[in-house]
Amino acid sequence: MNFKAVEFVKRPGVLAIVLTDAGRAEAEEIRRVRDQRGIVNALYEVTEYQLANGWDVLNDDDLVAIGALTGNDFILSDSLERDDQDKLVKVGSVYWNSDYAIQDEIELLLTKGEFILVEAE
Repeated sequence: MNFKAVEFVKRPGVLAIVLTDAGRAEAEEIRRVRDQRGIVNALYEVTEYQLANGWDVLNDDDLVAIGALTGNDFILSDSLERDDQDKLVKVGSVYWNSDYAIQDEIELLLTKGEFILVEAE
């Protein structure tokens, strides 16, 4: 997306993903992306700014390395360190939505103004 759709706000034990004014103004475009490409791809689109500026999505190998047994495709970390073979060496805080299979995070974002990811323990 050509605009910063959301802000990341760390709160104790959670990461709030908060809709910006620019995101609110482009709500129909965000819904269109979700409807055409799915919730996870829409999440990648609205968080594009953050993912290009220090935040990371954990891939399947990362999830195995940290012992996360989930099918969730949108798990974020505020810090990842990899070795020369791209293996995960160190991970910072990890955030995820345990209700990912039953919630539409995009709809929550657009109707409530935010959705919450819980910090993994």
